[in-house]
Amino acid sequence: MGIAENLKRLRTEAGLSQTRLAKLAKVTQQLISQLESGTNSSTKNLPEIAAALGRQVWEIDPSYTAVPVSADRVPLLAWDQVAHMAQAGSAPSSQTTETSVTIGDLPPGVYFAVQAVDEALDRVVQPGATMIANMQDTDLQSGRFYVFYDEEHRNAFVRRFHDDPPMLEPVSTQSLYRPHSLRPTLRPIARVEMMIARL
Repeated sequence: MGIAENLKRLRTEAGLSQTRLAKLAKVTQQLISQLESGTNSSTKNLPEIAAALGRQVWEIDPSYTAVPVSADRVPLLAWDQVAHMAQAGSAPSSQTTETSVTIGDLPPGVYFAVQAVDEALDRVVQPGATMIANMQDTDLQSGRFYVFYDEEHRNAFVRRFHDDPPMLEPVSTQSLYRPHSLRPTLRPIARVEMMIARL
């Protein structure tokens, strides 16, 4: 069976009119009619139509193949590993860590993942959330989050940077976390590309 037969059969099984299916899929009724009559064989809107039917696209068009999404394996590090990596000036490797996360469509870069462990960022992310950081993006931009390495205390942490005046800001409901100036012993080692919340 082709697109026309499959679409008509699936629509009928779902008990939908062409007009109702078009509305659910946010396409025109004319397109549904053309697809079912075989006068239009465009597959551009099939994902939306399949979703409106609660079906997979291949059930309408058996030859349909989705565009693959690239995915990267990103090593999940403990904070002491991040500090050691910054101190050594090395890059992370998903082969040398036991745990990693898979993230799709990251821009080019050298990434690591780390979990939020304190409440210094609790206004934007809960403790336990995973942060994905790019080591090739360390040019400080106001309002962005960065992983910093403190050479004096030999630890790593995340804060939001502000440039007027240059300071590191926690985003916390807890009063014990206060903004502080960007000291020479604090070095940005990665920009936080995304935060993945735990629900």
